[in-house]
Amino acid sequence: MDYRVCFKETYMDDLINIEVNEQLCNILCYPKADSECCRHRISFLEKHGINKIINYGSKIVGKLHVIDIGYSSIIVLALTDKDKIVALKLLRRDSRRNSLRRECNITLMASKLGVSPRIHTCNDEILVLEFIDGAPLAYIMTSITNSLNNYFIYTNVFKTWLRAAIYKAYLLDIHGIDHGELSRPYKHILISPRGVFIVDYESASTKRKTTNVTSIVSGLLIRKNKLTLAIRSILGLDDEAINELTLILKEYKNKGKEYKYVQKILQKLG
Repeated sequence: MDYRVCFKETYMDDLINIEVNEQLCNILCYPKADSECCRHRISFLEKHGINKIINYGSKIVGKLHVIDIGYSSIIVLALTDKDKIVALKLLRRDSRRNSLRRECNITLMASKLGVSPRIHTCNDEILVLEFIDGAPLAYIMTSITNSLNNYFIYTNVFKTWLRAAIYKAYLLDIHGIDHGELSRPYKHILISPRGVFIVDYESASTKRKTTNVTSIVSGLLIRKNKLTLAIRSILGLDDEAINELTLILKEYKNKGKEYKYVQKILQKLG
């Protein structure tokens, strides 16, 4: 799920006081609101200094806007009593998951590596995350492919983004965190003025074999679809270069995830 967006200036009309009312409860306890759930979640937010919801995002619940609605959670922006914007990941009441704590713990591990946003606090039902103004790679790529035929002007910045994403995938690999969804990386790579981040650890695990680098490179460059072909075009990668990347990934996978193979991958990006 995408919880970082290109955020506009916030006006007072966009701020909703956190209090028990139907509209707010419909968001906090989506999709089955009731007063007990609402009071419980509001109590947690107030305890941690979160007093307003920001009415902003591309999805709508009732009359209020939210950032995203997923299968197991809903993402909204909020404001603390110190006027700091945070992202709230709220467990859906109809989710098959019974807690966000595992995701919280793994995200905390990734944040200490500089790979994911920082965790402010969490419980079983709410994850409070650092908000970083940015956009998912999918959004950026779609904007480019829909508006421009000449990709070359993006070459240098794309190299920077992809190198950062691949290196951060490597950090996850060597620290035993398997993201689980980087074979479909576009909505999990967030680009911001502060750098590149890998987000959404809902499917992550510290118990299975890590495949982050192989997954992210395959998802960005090797599999054939509209976006991978656009990235290849931007970077000037032909079929021979893709075949070489495939061989390097095999070596990386089979020879203990040595950094020298990551360096070879980064060199192939130019």
